Amino acid sequence: MWDLQMTSNIIGIYDLIVVVILIVAVFNNRLVIPAILMSGAVFVVTQTFLITWGGAISMETLLSTGGHFLIKDLWFIANLLFFWQVSQQSEG
Repeated sequence: MWDLQMTSNIIGIYDLIVVVILIVAVFNNRLVIPAILMSGAVFVVTQTFLITWGGAISMETLLSTGGHFLIKDLWFIANLLFFWQVSQQSEG
């Protein structure tokens, strides 16, 4: 069974692989969809922590510091959609 650190390391390696694929996708349109799906999966899963992690919501403010950290991924999801749209325009 993996401990918390091993799980974090595996997620970090996955993230690094996806970053490389995203960079290569800028120059190779065939990789755009896999890159968007792979990175989008990370961002969408991270958003589930907003409702499953009690420390994400604050009684004094809408979001805690941890909640602010999690909500940033909505910006990344918006950027992925923009990246996909731009790649579709350059393709056609």
